[in-house]
Amino acid sequence: MKKRLLFLSLSLVVCAHATQTLVEDSFTAEAPKIWKKVSIFNPFSAIEYTANGMVMKRNEAQKPIPGRLFDTAFELYSVPQAIPDGATYFDLSVRVGTNKKSFMPRGYKDGYQNRIVWYDKDEKKIGEFMYRPLFSFKLEQPGWSSFRGDIPKGAVSAEVQFGFDSPDFLPNESAIISGVRLVVGTKEEIASLPSLGGLNHTATRVSPSPTEDGAAAVVIEVANPASVDWAASVIKLDGTPIGAEMKRNGGTLTYKPAASLAEGLHLFSFSIKDKGGNTTEHSCPLYIGKVKTPNMMTIREDGMAMLNGKPFFMLGIACLVKQGRNNNSYDKAFEEAAAAGLNFARHWSSYNMEWQDAKDYVEAARKHNMYISMAPSRNQNDIDVARVAKGVAAQIDVDRILAWDIGDDTKSWITPAELL
Repeated sequence: MKKRLLFLSLSLVVCAHATQTLVEDSFTAEAPKIWKKVSIFNPFSAIEYTANGMVMKRNEAQKPIPGRLFDTAFELYSVPQAIPDGATYFDLSVRVGTNKKSFMPRGYKDGYQNRIVWYDKDEKKIGEFMYRPLFSFKLEQPGWSSFRGDIPKGAVSAEVQFGFDSPDFLPNESAIISGVRLVVGTKEEIASLPSLGGLNHTATRVSPSPTEDGAAAVVIEVANPASVDWAASVIKLDGTPIGAEMKRNGGTLTYKPAASLAEGLHLFSFSIKDKGGNTTEHSCPLYIGKVKTPNMMTIREDGMAMLNGKPFFMLGIACLVKQGRNNNSYDKAFEEAAAAGLNFARHWSSYNMEWQDAKDYVEAARKHNMYISMAPSRNQNDIDVARVAKGVAAQIDVDRILAWDIGDDTKSWITPAELL
């Protein structure tokens, strides 16, 4: 009887474990005691606490030094926080925004980094988790980014670091951090924790496409399924809701068509809501039909591009077009490129394969045994998945096309964040 009572008591102790918040700040006032370091690189940088958060900007009162870059840099280090016994997993959320047109934070050597640093009982660093927050491009509406992962074995404390050395700010440019939260617990506890930023709930089709079998089951994997509010999420096929017909096993969704899908392009669209109320939109195209092209590109496990099962190393030219130097001839342009040892060419514009100009481009590539990529839709900068998929489907049988271009000169057109 005593042994049974002891076993019951230990079980209750284990079940009583809960998540614990180690670091949390809204940055609306001077740095609280959780931050041991809040610094700027030099007098060219400045920070300002506002009702929305901590604004990082260039010091407009500082005059540039002749011949020197107006360099700005910022960093925050938290006081190492003790990790409770039993915690094996973490959830980190950071809320940031900027009014720069593009923003990809980068550190300098070992400083100005975005990471969690883990320490052992002797206060020695035993690991780090690098993260890259996605900056909202609306300074007044910063967005959350969330990250989850394992706590290294032997870690007894954690330090949150935030910062960037580049890009530098031009006049009237700035960034803001208006929230950070680090929570630890078991993996199961963190999985059930609503995510502030909405976790990566990408929907990825893992069943074959293209396929000639319109009656085959379509299998789609949704990332981080434990935090999805499935009842509030919507799944459609070609605009028609099919959620009730989807069978789900964790994050694996299987759809078996009641009738064979027609030949051509079909689009699965997902409006995925998580338990924190965040909604993300994703689309998965599916092509039914026979692909006539004999050329197929795949990626080997080591990253090598494979063409028809054989290694293919691209040697190409960024934009091969007809112009005065090649007598305004695609044939001459490809002849010169092939003679230089190139095997691949890119065209920045989209092509309707009914156009004679497009036919001439493909025929010149074929004649000189070269391969090409081109934009699949209205132009080389398009984030409309359905439109891109339709463009690819229209060109899928062109034997010389190995890839499609969806992002070009992103600093001037659509941003990297919009592409992602």
